[in-house]
Amino acid sequence: MLRKINLRYIIPILAITFIMFSIVACSSGDANISKKDDNVRIGEEANGQKVSYPFEYTDVVDRKVTIEKKPERIVSLSPSNTEILCALGLGDKLVGVTDYCDYPAEVLSKEKVGDYSQPNIEKIVALQPDMVFANNGMQHEIIYKLEEANIQVVVFGGDTFEGVYRSILDAGKITNTQKTASEIVNNMKNRVDEVQKKLKGVEKKSCYFIVTFGDSGNWTAGPGSFIDEMINKAGGENIAGDTESAWAEYSIEKLVEKKPQVILMSKAAGDVEELKNTSGYKELIAVKEGNVKLLDDNLVSRPGPRLVDGLEEIAKAIHPEIFK
Repeated sequence: MLRKINLRYIIPILAITFIMFSIVACSSGDANISKKDDNVRIGEEANGQKVSYPFEYTDVVDRKVTIEKKPERIVSLSPSNTEILCALGLGDKLVGVTDYCDYPAEVLSKEKVGDYSQPNIEKIVALQPDMVFANNGMQHEIIYKLEEANIQVVVFGGDTFEGVYRSILDAGKITNTQKTASEIVNNMKNRVDEVQKKLKGVEKKSCYFIVTFGDSGNWTAGPGSFIDEMINKAGGENIAGDTESAWAEYSIEKLVEKKPQVILMSKAAGDVEELKNTSGYKELIAVKEGNVKLLDDNLVSRPGPRLVDGLEEIAKAIHPEIFK
C-alpha cells in the first residue's frame, strides 16, 4: 500500500515523472524514514533567547541528536530547507545544495550535491559540512552513510502549516537564530490570519487542482497535501478531498460530475489552451468560463517560508472579488 507521496520538492521539474518516482520511493516500505505528527512543540523555541550548546534535539522523525555547537558549514538536501536557512540569514553558511534548490538567487552558485532521492555522498563528505539538513522521506541508507562519515544529520519536513512553523523554529534553535525564526513564523501566521479575516462569512467555492492531465494521467492534490490545506484556508473546497492520499489519480467522470467552480492548475502541468481541448476538461463550466488559474508550483508545494505566498495566490485565484 502506498504511503503519502512526497511530491512537494519535485513538481517544478517534470510533474508526472516525479510523481512516478515518488510512488516507487514510497513503496519501499521501511527503507524510508517516516515522520511523526507535525502538530507538536510549535512555538516552544520562539522566545528569541540565545541557545546554550550542547543540547539534545529530537527531529521530525524522532531521532535524538546532540547539537554540540552552532553549525558553520551546512549542506541542505531539499529546496524547502534551503529556503528556510536563507530566510534565517544563513546563506553564507550553505556549502552545498541539491540540483533543485533554486531560491533565493544566491543558492544558484552553491555547490550541487545531486538530487533529493540520491544525493552524492562522496561530494557531501568532500565539502566537510558540520551539519546536513535532510528531509523526511529520505532513505535510511543515506542517513547512515552520512553518519558513518561523522557528519551530523537532522531531519526536517512537515505536511501542514504547523509543520512548517515547527521546521523554521527548530532550524532557528539549531543555528542560534531563534529571534529571526520567531519573526518569520509570526509574520506568516499574521498573513494567514489576514486571509482568514477577509474570507469570514464568504461562501466557499468548489475547486480542483490539476497536477497533470491528459496523456500524463489526471493527477490531483488530495487530503494531507499543502494544496488541500491551502484551498480550505483560502475559501475553497477541494472536490478531491474524498481521495485517500495526498496525491492521487482522479476520475474524469467524477470530475465532470462534481462540476468544480474553479480549476487551479500547476504551471508544470501544461498549457491552458491544451486543457480547453482535452476531453472531460473542455466540458467543465469552469473551463468554458475561463475560471482556470495557473499557480506557481514552488509557492504551493514547498514547505518553507513562501508557503504563505502560495496561500495568498490561491485565495486571489478563488476569490478575485475580495483579493484584488
